Amino acid sequence: MIHEPAASAWCKWENSVLVTTPGHTPNPRWGDSLFRLRFAKLVTHYWTSLAWLPDGQILKNLSRLADIPAILIHGRLNFGSPLKTAFQLNQAWPGSRLIVVEDGGHDSSAPNMASRIVEAVHSIQLIQSEFD
Repeated sequence: MIHEPAASAWCKWENSVLVTTPGHTPNPRWGDSLFRLRFAKLVTHYWTSLAWLPDGQILKNLSRLADIPAILIHGRLNFGSPLKTAFQLNQAWPGSRLIVVEDGGHDSSAPNMASRIVEAVHSIQLIQSEFD
């Protein structure tokens, strides 16, 4: 069956391009052929459907989020999502702040990314406690 080699190749690409942590050990789920097949189908369906959104829809509607603060965290080494996209989102969203993790990639569980996420959540909790 051609599906398995194609799904395996997709997941191998996903794991090699989107993970930038030296010595990274892939999650054992990548060894499960059923997981690989489902993951590859889901991701390729999402991207070929352009996330089911008309081009530019998110940026055009960001004014609706103007009163909602946001912390955007993006790894400079994220080869799956260009930094330009995060920058455009930050520029169009008045209540946002962009944090670029210089040695970060796409993997939010990598130590360099995870620590920035924890810091961001903590700062949101501090802001929230001022209103409680």
